[in-house]
Amino acid sequence: IEPRLSSNGKQEYGGLVNLVSLIDKIRAEDPERTLVLDAGDSFQGTYVSNSTEGQVVMEAMNLAGYDAWSLGNHEFDWGQQVLKARIEQATFPVLAANVVDAKTGQVWAPVKPYVVVNVGRVRVAILGLGYPNTPGIVKPQTVEGLRFLRAPETVRQYLPEMEEQADLIVILSHAGYDNDVALAKAVDGLDVIVGGHTHKFIEWPSRVNGAIIAQAGAKGQALGVLRLTVDLDNGVVADYERNEALIEVTGDVSPVNPKVKALVDDALIEASETMNLPIGESATT
Repeated sequence: IEPRLSSNGKQEYGGLVNLVSLIDKIRAEDPERTLVLDAGDSFQGTYVSNSTEGQVVMEAMNLAGYDAWSLGNHEFDWGQQVLKARIEQATFPVLAANVVDAKTGQVWAPVKPYVVVNVGRVRVAILGLGYPNTPGIVKPQTVEGLRFLRAPETVRQYLPEMEEQADLIVILSHAGYDNDVALAKAVDGLDVIVGGHTHKFIEWPSRVNGAIIAQAGAKGQALGVLRLTVDLDNGVVADYERNEALIEVTGDVSPVNPKVKALVDDALIEASETMNLPIGESATT
């Protein structure tokens, strides 16, 4: 939520205010043809974030105008009831096609498998994937009653109906980079995979079996920007810019989003009441 400072204290890096302000700036170049996406692990980190169980982050994402978000494993850190509250708070679709009810086999009720949105003249289907091994790395009670299915089988299940409705297929994947590469090789017809979990800083997005694979690191340090040229006649990405895929998030962006700044300032003031309390003393240096 808060930015990190350079060694001389004069430059900010990361931080919600700077990130959302940069999103505003990029989207303003062509708002009707811009998608803002996130592949999960949006919660967890500093005390300011954790003390509100992700509420402040979600409010900032609402103000930023995200178009879709997929669940990461850290979204389950505080249990399903807290996550349901965050999903209800979201003003954009929350996606996780492979997170299903263990009894019924149906997609977990609070989320959707995919959405179709119009971006200019292009119809884009966006499918979300949670981390398949989430039960192996979180507290068991936080995912009780849920199953996390493998990515290739899940995508194949929904691909035909998405292809009927859309020109492009985008996967918001929290499976990790190597699994994203494996998914692209295993399933034909994918156009873009926006990845998470491994949180690689991919400055030069790769193309595997026609699918462009991108990730934008972690901790709000970079904004990933992927500029696509679309062949509408054939429903494919004809070309994409391979350079400047990552823009460093700093305190230089202007103008600053005033609503997010007010939100973060209030959160920092409230958190400081606890963070400034002494928790112990040392009798020696």
